[in-house]
Amino acid sequence: PFHRVSIAQGVSFTAVQDPKFKHNRLSVSLILPLEEGKLAERAIVPYILRQETRKYPDVTKVNERLSDLYGASLEASVEKFGAYQLLNIGMVGIDSRFAFEGEDMVRELASQLADILLDPYLEDGAFSMKETELEKEYLKDTIEAEINDKRSYAIQRIIECMCDYEDYAISRLGDEESTENITAKSLTERW
Repeated sequence: PFHRVSIAQGVSFTAVQDPKFKHNRLSVSLILPLEEGKLAERAIVPYILRQETRKYPDVTKVNERLSDLYGASLEASVEKFGAYQLLNIGMVGIDSRFAFEGEDMVRELASQLADILLDPYLEDGAFSMKETELEKEYLKDTIEAEINDKRSYAIQRIIECMCDYEDYAISRLGDEESTENITAKSLTERW
């Protein structure tokens, strides 16, 4: 039930199969070192990628496509693991056994996920300025929410103090100041 193949240096494909599950989950995790100055831009990338693709150039079209895939869902997250920032984008959809017309749902989900990651909608070679500004605001709100949540803020401060000279002390999201400096062009270059 567990299958792992190295596709390229630093790139692996892992499959876990179990017939008791009625859904498939496909995800891509990008594991990058925590580097100050790059974290905020990286933290926005998964969220802006899920908004639009060249084939489906607005969020409404993307949602229509997800509906066509039997209500598949699209997920994005930014995590921290040790001295690494993890950028995750994934999709969950029904197994091919349950598709009405026998569609290969794994192939359909994989195709949509590939479009999201590799063929985003770009305006004049860059992400949409409107979407970039919205995602910047969401990121700033998330950073502020972590500060306002006293429990998570206390934990973050303890980590910062205990690991003062280590990368682990750095926040997974970066800071508000570096978020302000993000442009559609710089975000596209980071992608």
